[in-house]
Amino acid sequence: MRCYQVLTGACNTSNKCYAVGSVEGIPFSAYGSGSNIVILAVSFERVQIIPASDDAAVGCIDCSNDTGIIAAAYGRKIVYFEPSPLPLQNTPHKLDYWWVEKFIFGVDFPVHSLEFNRDGTRLLIGGEQIQLWKGNLSYRDSSLGESRNKSKKVSFDVGDESEGSDDSGNNNEGTEILPRWVCAWRSPVFDETVSHLAFSADGSYFASCESDDHLVRVWFEDICLNFVVEEGDHTAKAHSQKCSLSFSYILLGHPAPVTSLSWRATSKYMP
Repeated sequence: MRCYQVLTGACNTSNKCYAVGSVEGIPFSAYGSGSNIVILAVSFERVQIIPASDDAAVGCIDCSNDTGIIAAAYGRKIVYFEPSPLPLQNTPHKLDYWWVEKFIFGVDFPVHSLEFNRDGTRLLIGGEQIQLWKGNLSYRDSSLGESRNKSKKVSFDVGDESEGSDDSGNNNEGTEILPRWVCAWRSPVFDETVSHLAFSADGSYFASCESDDHLVRVWFEDICLNFVVEEGDHTAKAHSQKCSLSFSYILLGHPAPVTSLSWRATSKYMP
């Protein structure tokens, strides 16, 4: 038999090893304890302990404030968990969910920071560079049939073009749409490790800062202008049009080394 720790352990020493999220409006906390992930209700009652498949410690963790998904980094490996409702339970804390591992992917550098946007459709990964991963509801698993408990095969693509994907557009009955995550953008390699990442409330911008740096980068998506001259009209009209995903940044100075980043808490619908 394998000895397993029953009591909840302390949080890892990194300040990126704990996060707060919510699922369907119910808040929760998650933190890394050694190689395990501990999920607590708003009353700090333990809901679940997710053991790791190996002995690697949790380096950083983040949670979505809308869908309740959790991403945890173990060195160069990132594990993605989704909440599954437990309909037969009715606990006082109302956090009647069980988080299950959905997929694992790796990057080329040790991960020091993770950041979801509010609805959990974009994930920032920070290390020697910044990578932006996007989730797309375009992957269909037609082999499920009537059995929904069988293992689901998920494909991962890096870059803008997917390899081996089925884009035929066949919408067969009984098929299920599964998330597919792709690396949509990556920054140049920085001199120092990117240790701080933060999305704005509406997800239009994000900020980053390297370790012990006095400068904060505020990133914004590039928009290209397509000038079109209409027939019979000699006036050129500029139509904004999104190019392939790319970001630029401006620098904000700080008198001392930056220790944390946060945006003003506003609604994502507020301009």
